[in-house]
Amino acid sequence: PFSDLLGLFVAVNRLGPGLYRKAVFDAWDEASGAGRYTSNRFFRDGILYITLSSSVVRSQLAFQKDFILLKLNELLKDNETLKLIGVKDDVKDIRLR
Repeated sequence: PFSDLLGLFVAVNRLGPGLYRKAVFDAWDEASGAGRYTSNRFFRDGILYITLSSSVVRSQLAFQKDFILLKLNELLKDNETLKLIGVKDDVKDIRLR
């Protein structure tokens, strides 16, 4: 099947971590609604580090952090590309700067 071929292609070319990182960043934009105010993103060891350009947005998101984390992981779980390549990791924490 095509899904096996795609998974093999991703594994051979070591594209999995980059595709996963891109999916996490896209899910952040959708789950938080703060993509416009996000100036920098970094993802390592299950922790998503976000730098925001607005202190007001940062304080509002800090109150919603647990909800955003749940929504972010749901979006990643429903991501068809991640299903095809077999990635099943969750984001463990979000750090706002």
